Amino acid sequence: MDIESYFKYWGKASKENDSYHLLPYHCLDVAAVASVWWDQSISLRNQFAKETGLDTTKTRALILFFVALHDLGKFDVRFQLKAPEVIAACWPEFTEDAADYEKSYYHGVEGYMVFRRQILKQIELNFDSLDPWLKAVCGHHGDMNFQGVWHEPDADDWVIEHDKKTRYDWLQWLIDFFLKPANINLIHPLPNAPSLLAGFCSVCDWIGSNSTYFIYQSEIMELEKYWYQAKVIAQPLVNQMGLQQNLTGQNGMKDLFPGYQPRQLQTLVENLPVESGLTIIEAPTGSGKTETALAYASKLLNAGLADSIIFALPTQATANAMLGRLERVATSLFDDGANLVLAHGKARFNTDFERIKQASRNNDVQTNDQERAAQVQCVQWLGESRKRVFLGQIGVCTIDQVLVSVLPVRHNFVRQFGINKSILIIDEVHAYDAYMYGLLTSVLQRQHQASGSALLLSATLPLQQKKQLLDTYEKIAQNDTLSNIQPYPLISHVSHAATIQHFVPAESEQPPSRLVEVEQIISQDILPDETLIHRIINAANQGALVGLVCNLVADAQQLHHRIVAQCNMQNLNIPIDLFHARFCFADRQQHEGLVIKHYGKEADRGRGRILVATQVIEQSLDLDFDWLLTQICPVDLLFQRLGRLHRHPRDNRPSEYTQPKVTVLVPETNDFGLHQYVYATARFLWRTRELLQEKQIHFPGAYRDWIEKVYDEQAWPDEPDEIIQSHDEYWIKCSTARQFANRIANTDYKPFSDTEDKVALMTRDGDMNLNVLLMQNTSEAILLDGRKLSELDDWEYFEALQMNTVSVPRSWEKLLPGKDREELIKLPMGWLNEQWQWQQEKTLLTYHPARGLERFDHEPVNG
Repeated sequence: MDIESYFKYWGKASKENDSYHLLPYHCLDVAAVASVWWDQSISLRNQFAKETGLDTTKTRALILFFVALHDLGKFDVRFQLKAPEVIAACWPEFTEDAADYEKSYYHGVEGYMVFRRQILKQIELNFDSLDPWLKAVCGHHGDMNFQGVWHEPDADDWVIEHDKKTRYDWLQWLIDFFLKPANINLIHPLPNAPSLLAGFCSVCDWIGSNSTYFIYQSEIMELEKYWYQAKVIAQPLVNQMGLQQNLTGQNGMKDLFPGYQPRQLQTLVENLPVESGLTIIEAPTGSGKTETALAYASKLLNAGLADSIIFALPTQATANAMLGRLERVATSLFDDGANLVLAHGKARFNTDFERIKQASRNNDVQTNDQERAAQVQCVQWLGESRKRVFLGQIGVCTIDQVLVSVLPVRHNFVRQFGINKSILIIDEVHAYDAYMYGLLTSVLQRQHQASGSALLLSATLPLQQKKQLLDTYEKIAQNDTLSNIQPYPLISHVSHAATIQHFVPAESEQPPSRLVEVEQIISQDILPDETLIHRIINAANQGALVGLVCNLVADAQQLHHRIVAQCNMQNLNIPIDLFHARFCFADRQQHEGLVIKHYGKEADRGRGRILVATQVIEQSLDLDFDWLLTQICPVDLLFQRLGRLHRHPRDNRPSEYTQPKVTVLVPETNDFGLHQYVYATARFLWRTRELLQEKQIHFPGAYRDWIEKVYDEQAWPDEPDEIIQSHDEYWIKCSTARQFANRIANTDYKPFSDTEDKVALMTRDGDMNLNVLLMQNTSEAILLDGRKLSELDDWEYFEALQMNTVSVPRSWEKLLPGKDREELIKLPMGWLNEQWQWQQEKTLLTYHPARGLERFDHEPVNG
């Protein structure tokens, strides 16, 4: 009996032996995973159907048909010749000289090309509408750049005809099996391809390719029978791989945070529309925005509008801090725990995340049901690749990991899929520059297209910035509800069909009024003079926790030296801490932990101490100072810093610091020096300084009043010409950056590899920092901690590089050694005067675990 020609093609083959899996079976394995996932996820069904505009039966049929078509390019002798010993087994008629092997053959791209060049000549189809569906599945290996000219293989005519007939036969079988029962005819136009399809297909292919579950089968059996067998195998896999988890049904503030009395914005959760859309939450620091967002997200999850949550933050430190908060919520949201994934370049060095992953590895260890239900886990498979980081139930990440989903990076559509099927929560949304905003608007537009939801959190969001964000979901008419005078705090929501809705807490739930006294001190170098340093030391000597925030690492290091010297002169035993970004990662982790311990909510208030820091403390870290000093910065960032002043109610503050007071260092002239370059324009610094002359800040009113004044696009009547000129130049740069971000996010460039360096370079604007590896100045490659790189295993080597690098300004590049063959900048340092040192002409670099990397020059330098 003649067998169907498609049974003569292998889809998967073993490198260890000659076993193989027939191609039709592999295609059905992948479709079976898609079918099971579809059946188990109400939110995916809803999102796919909304995008197609068809009922779920027709949508399902189209999804499964195209997923099963994803490896069409493997029905080609050029692919089959990748395993010549296997082709001989499954296609006995084939002889070695019947075709030549082509190493450059890529079955994804070629599958798409052959459909256009051959199949369209064999069958009548509406290709224009079918084209985006086919691209989505044929690009499953990460590259959806289908440019190029297809050519037939260098093979005998009978081989070419065999491939051609097989592809046609396979297509016909899929049409008969999936499309005809749903009454779908490909002659008629198809709806738009769902934006979720490419990522969905790719993930299903990863799972369907797992030979541990889908055991290689070369024996021929009826395809319908195999289909049902594959579905049985796939049934438990979606859950085992961490892709799907049942909800507990708990939602809202009372369920998620039992025993906690909702306040302020949190009281509005029950009033918010349970529908997909964009929600912007504006409220003071410490008012519970995170809890509000999570409680609202739980309602959207339980309504079948998403199946997971992604929480994006500005920095690795803020993402690390959020991990613990989300871990506590996860068991309330999902049965049997949830797959909680931390995603940033140094996630694997986070001890809490490693503990969570270890809990997953130990999941087979005998535990009772109650213990297992309490586990929050991260299935190891999800943590093996950054491409999968958004596929669990809760993802915590830096904003870069979200922005890269719209950039030309391999498998970006897998990230898009993970984001689009989730509720995307972005904290500190005001904290990004114009280029990042250009990428962010593309992210939100795609979230909208996929019928997904996004929640944006901010204490301080200027009106124009807010309008730009809302526009991604619903274009706002000039006379629409975004007036120049808006209440505060406020929740704004826009859905696919509705105009903007605003929600304001009742009068009884308004944030308590708060008065912060302002002291402006004029300083030529915007640093404390000796008199102010004496005041700082005296405050700490009286038991106060004092925080000083600098805009430049060099300023923080210099100030730390001066305060330490003064304390030593006075024989005072006051702890003086330094925290900035120019430490080796291993030391920075330790400093971050100590800062939280000594200045956080649970800090020992029995003695005073001083923290000199940079912007690394201004967001998301729960710190509580009795007195705060800061260099001048834009008003929104000033308010962020003030969120660390008297953050928690206390009755044990030193008597002179019972009322919140901030001291702001400002220049006497309109020359803001390097600080102007840190914040790109002098206008925001100048306007903030002008407002600070009021000597008091009244919260919460200042959030709306001061922010709008500082970020008003119109020049103030008394604004100096040099300030206006500075801002005009800044505005041109911002416009250019946004346009470039928009272009690169909507490009057909050949995708880059998905590496951390590429991610960082493409998601940030301007000069990126350099990573410098600190080494001992010896003939062997030895780290500062004494480990020899040559003696490290592969995994230890990579970890050692991560833990011993320091980030420095790119402006230092000319004075540093060049990159080696591994693209590393290695800095050979010698031990002298109880610190590591490197000397280059007029520049001295030193490193000490307590102070970080310091630069000393005979001439003034930037940074």
